[in-house]
Amino acid sequence: MEYDSAWPEAFKREQQRTCRALGVSETDVEHIGSTAVAGLAAKPVVDPMLGVDVYLPTKQLVSDLVELGYEFLGEAGVAGRLYFRRRGPQDFNLNFVLLGGDQWVKNLLFRDYLRTHPAERRRYAQAKRQALVSGMNRLLSYSDAKSAVVEELMAKALEWRRSSGGSH
Repeated sequence: MEYDSAWPEAFKREQQRTCRALGVSETDVEHIGSTAVAGLAAKPVVDPMLGVDVYLPTKQLVSDLVELGYEFLGEAGVAGRLYFRRRGPQDFNLNFVLLGGDQWVKNLLFRDYLRTHPAERRRYAQAKRQALVSGMNRLLSYSDAKSAVVEELMAKALEWRRSSGGSH
């Protein structure tokens, strides 16, 4: 699906809703994934990333997210990230990660790199389209199909961060 300018606002509403319910700061919830990159085609699923000081979720936190309509799916194939999803008029995949940890840093770096490098954003969009055209419509096969491009772009993003003095 082509980029929808409503996605950032949908994220903002969900960020505020989640922060109120969990008692966390809005700075601890970031918008990641393709819907966070203006101009990038994406599945219409907004990805909030919740950073916490302690990675292990309490029963209360899981219960609070379930009360908000989220389903808890564990790590779902990604070490260092707990996955919650909510389906409805706007779908959300909430990523629960260690604040400042590897998943937090890499997701923000990848997002920011694509936001500031239009040619790389187009290349990533092409890899995503090709994965879908190849029939890779299940999440894991879709992710696998674009993994080589993601790895290459992540290496470039890490170099970009190093060359800019670590400010990204």
